[in-house]
Amino acid sequence: MNNVVAASPRAPQLGVCYYPEQWPESQWAGDAQRMRAMGLSVVRIGEFAWTRMEPAAGTFDWGWLDRAIATLAQAGLKIVLGTPTAAPPHWLLQACPEIAPVDAQGRRKPFGSRRHYDFSSPEFHAASARIVRAMASATANIRRSSPGKPTTNTAATTPSCPTRMRRCAAFAAGCGGATAALMD
Repeated sequence: MNNVVAASPRAPQLGVCYYPEQWPESQWAGDAQRMRAMGLSVVRIGEFAWTRMEPAAGTFDWGWLDRAIATLAQAGLKIVLGTPTAAPPHWLLQACPEIAPVDAQGRRKPFGSRRHYDFSSPEFHAASARIVRAMASATANIRRSSPGKPTTNTAATTPSCPTRMRRCAAFAAGCGGATAALMD
């Protein structure tokens, strides 16, 4: 009878997946305010945004992601930033068709769905590691200064976000899957 576990003093948090890359930027602040009004405190973003982050091979656009993070944080939301490896861009599959999964008849599946890649593809692993490293570099200086307010990390003694992003990069490079880092 002494095996009762005490309740955690920390209240559970409720979150939602959000895809700012799919919505007009003018809508983000209202969406964030509605999330908070519904009692949500955490938002997961990024896992399907590879095409938006890297619209062409080696060409990166992080501005929209910076603005999305800032908008969500200004509403008091915590951000779970996923790696975009769940949806490789069309240009990547055109350049490396061997990344596409193969059906039971040995035919390559066409582009156009989530997880449209072969988990065992070395090309996919390499491309995933590259985008995750680029993302880690682009977001390494973001940290939370107070609940829901990201700032640029200028203190060399605060490696929490860069450390987590390096771990994300290592994980994604090893298995090609999507992962996330809570930016706190």
